[in-house]
Amino acid sequence: MNNASRVAVNTILQYIQLIVNVLVGLVSVRLILSALGSVDYGIYNLIAGVIVLITFISSALSQTSVRFLAVSLGSGNERTLKHTFASCFSVHLYMGLALCLALELLGLFLFDGFLNIPDSRIHAAKIIYHCMTVTLFCRVCSSPFSALITVHEKFVVTSVISILDSLFKLVIALIITATAKDKLVLYGELMMLITVFNVICYQLWDWTHYRKQISLKLVSIKTAFNVFSFAGWTMLDTFAPVANRQGYQVVLNKFFGPETNSVFALAGQVEGHLYSISSSVIGAMAPQIMKSFGMGDKERTLRLSMTAGKFGFSMMSLIAIPVMVMMPQLLDLWLEDVPEGTVFFARMMLASCMFLQLSQGLIYANQAIGKIKWFSIVVSTLRVLALPTALILFIFGLPAKYGMIAYLFFEILASFSRVVVMHFTTGLSISTFLRTVIVQIVPPFLLALFACWLTHHYVDGIWGIIVATFVADLLYAGLFFLFSLSQYEKIIIIRFLKSVKDRIIR
Repeated sequence: MNNASRVAVNTILQYIQLIVNVLVGLVSVRLILSALGSVDYGIYNLIAGVIVLITFISSALSQTSVRFLAVSLGSGNERTLKHTFASCFSVHLYMGLALCLALELLGLFLFDGFLNIPDSRIHAAKIIYHCMTVTLFCRVCSSPFSALITVHEKFVVTSVISILDSLFKLVIALIITATAKDKLVLYGELMMLITVFNVICYQLWDWTHYRKQISLKLVSIKTAFNVFSFAGWTMLDTFAPVANRQGYQVVLNKFFGPETNSVFALAGQVEGHLYSISSSVIGAMAPQIMKSFGMGDKERTLRLSMTAGKFGFSMMSLIAIPVMVMMPQLLDLWLEDVPEGTVFFARMMLASCMFLQLSQGLIYANQAIGKIKWFSIVVSTLRVLALPTALILFIFGLPAKYGMIAYLFFEILASFSRVVVMHFTTGLSISTFLRTVIVQIVPPFLLALFACWLTHHYVDGIWGIIVATFVADLLYAGLFFLFSLSQYEKIIIIRFLKSVKDRIIR
């Protein structure tokens, strides 16, 4: 299978996974919110926010593992790959132990009056906190194993595990609804067990299929140092979205209470499900982006990174356009009782995510090339500024929605700063990016958005949602194919669709 076909197949697999996860996730969240109530649901997401605020280190290490393993695999040297894996695992293991120790020490302070949690739920919140600490350790230590599957582009494996993960969460939602025990505590314990199951699946697959590429002993001190050094700068880039998202949870809790945490969490669920559409496309292309640099083809690395952003934004738009227009009606269909402010929060977070997708592919190109210092500093600084800005607004008595406006503003700045930094560090042409990404995909998006709003304005009810979605997606897909794709990209898509058709006919 050639590279173009492999990317297309992996994208379809990711998209199938996405559809299942979104459908199951929507049902699960509705059941969990109904079973826990807005206060307990807000507490769970608040504690998760505190944990995730620390796990940006884990995320940075995971991205670093993918980068080093992909470049090593692209070079074709299996012994180098074994040294790289052993070094990555060693760094992850020690960092996992350090993070768990830090979190347990931090927990002594958090539950001593810092977090705004009702006294009657403090004990349950502590149990949730310990469960999430265990979850964090499992995720950190398993990252090199999941990264190895990613760089081999075996997305069918990750898709199956992800779908099983979603189905198990639905089962948990049903159990929580029926149980008479403390629902919050049981929910946290069962979610921890799902993570343990995922870790076991990744390790079993790797030891079965890539045993010759795995080593836990051949640690190269030089490689381990390079991994840790590279991860240090990646941490900045990873810390920014974590600080924005989870820092907002803490700040909103201090000023507005657990109910607002629930609103923010629900808005994040909407944005997260739609973001997974884009990440499925970009994630399918990331190994090719990094392996291209490993093979010495920098030009292809940059070209693929721009194509990834373009396709990620466009695939996300097919669902994001009707969701943004018909958000109130869709939330009413999804939830029994929509908390006040959820529509505004969700639209702001979704718009922020859309802008970020325009340059999301550049992250992988930057990591592959390795010039990440200024990329991380500039982009992360802009994204982190949203949090103190929101804090100042809240101190002056402004409502929570102004914090979300600040969130959107700084995410837009950060997205376009990636292009500027890449121009100076890697030679990326700003004019080429504007011509091949922005100019080609933004006008079709705006036209489809207007068509969706106009159709929904004249057709009410459930049929209005169906007709407006159909009109918007059909128009956007047609405009995207005709005006947003290069001739080379059109040929790849046509060939792939023809090959799929031929296989079905046979």
